[in-house]
Amino acid sequence: GWVAADWKADGERVQVHVSAEGGRVFSRNGEDSTAKFGALAESLWAAADAAARAHGKAVTPFVVDGEAVLLEEAREGDAGQGAVWPRAIAADRGAFRLMPFREVARLARKGTSLHEQRGTDNEGGEVASGSGSSGGSAGPARKLGVVVFDLLFSEGAGLLSLPLRKRRERLGGLFAGNTGFATGVALAPGVDVEASADGVRLSRRSANGWGGASRTGGAESSECLAAALRNEALLAAAHGGEGLMLKPLDKGSAARKGAASGAADPAEYRPATRSTSWVKLKVDAQGVRSKAPAADAAVGGDTLDLIVVGAFRGKGRRAKGPGAFLVGCLADERGSETGRGGSRTTPEARPLEVVPVARIGTGLSDADLERFGERVRAAEAAGEAGPEPPGWVRLPKRLSKARAPHVWLHDATTFPPWEVKATEATPSAEYEAGSFARQAQDGAGFSLRFPRLVRERPDKPHERASTEADVVALSEQDRCDGQARRA
Repeated sequence: GWVAADWKADGERVQVHVSAEGGRVFSRNGEDSTAKFGALAESLWAAADAAARAHGKAVTPFVVDGEAVLLEEAREGDAGQGAVWPRAIAADRGAFRLMPFREVARLARKGTSLHEQRGTDNEGGEVASGSGSSGGSAGPARKLGVVVFDLLFSEGAGLLSLPLRKRRERLGGLFAGNTGFATGVALAPGVDVEASADGVRLSRRSANGWGGASRTGGAESSECLAAALRNEALLAAAHGGEGLMLKPLDKGSAARKGAASGAADPAEYRPATRSTSWVKLKVDAQGVRSKAPAADAAVGGDTLDLIVVGAFRGKGRRAKGPGAFLVGCLADERGSETGRGGSRTTPEARPLEVVPVARIGTGLSDADLERFGERVRAAEAAGEAGPEPPGWVRLPKRLSKARAPHVWLHDATTFPPWEVKATEATPSAEYEAGSFARQAQDGAGFSLRFPRLVRERPDKPHERASTEADVVALSEQDRCDGQARRA
């Protein structure tokens, strides 16, 4: 069946009860947060009232579920610390940056009412730049906003027993396009996804409505579905979100199978309950992950066995030793100097040649760094490591100083191969691994996205590490990307 993949904003979950007299705001746990987020009820009523008046109607009290977010005016040429949702997605009449929500949490910890932080015009829930600090020049305007993803009560009736698709249709009708961060109210963007024997269908949703559907080929539907969800989660994260929330859209979906008799359908809304039918795909330094094992396996990426070629000096609490490492794969005959023009040979018969493919700092504990640091220092003391690269590493022509390790390992066996997990292999302007592949252009190769150390592999010979062809194969797992992004 169809599944809604909503962008998960970096915010605080709120349930907002809205009426002409004002409104009340409650947290996920039912605590009254009106003093903190009361401005959201005003923005929601204003947006719904404007939509109703445009059609000669009057709006009635309603209840929505969503995420309170902090928005900052995005000025031209201002990089800022947040991320701007694309106008095609945010449906904005003006660009506002989605800020890290810790900014609002900090105000709350200081006991400062957000109402007191509004600008002098006292409109739109604006909060002063600098989170209430005084002095200095005025920065870009900030205001509270809300990303709405569900409608629980409207026109005098509860909607909890309706499937999500019906509730969402009424939610769209309530605001009738009068949304976007310029109004302080946005509908959760994302995609609706259906996987079947015929292929994967995708329907793009913006914060102002829903687009048409497109279909991939029928072959390898599960791989295309995983790629679509992974790409959408990464897109959400690139624009300030946390990832995706997956929810069944229709009653009688596959998620209903196996449910106890009399249990609520997964597509219904279950108040004050953490629904097991909602799955969160979170994006962090470890990639796209979920607490649901099946979902994590579907989008979690793949592993490669790579060779450690160098160490980067640590910073901050890692300053006493290495903080990250450069790893590489074995050169493929099609891309290596030793293999060009020669006959195909077994890995053991070829000279060891390694092509850098990623820098890894994730998945390393303090104990790991201390142990690995001892190895690097011992190699330096023995003259087996230093500032110059060894001859068995094929240096990328475009490798910048920032990408080059401070210490190169001259002995490939200083470390056993590392099993590394990555969400995908993406085209790179600096790395050259897999540059022979059809997907690569202008001599560019591939690098790993969100790589992290899984474990060391002392049982695996270095000659049997992953090759450039394995990296290219990882990139080919995302062959449905084009369709997913065009939907």
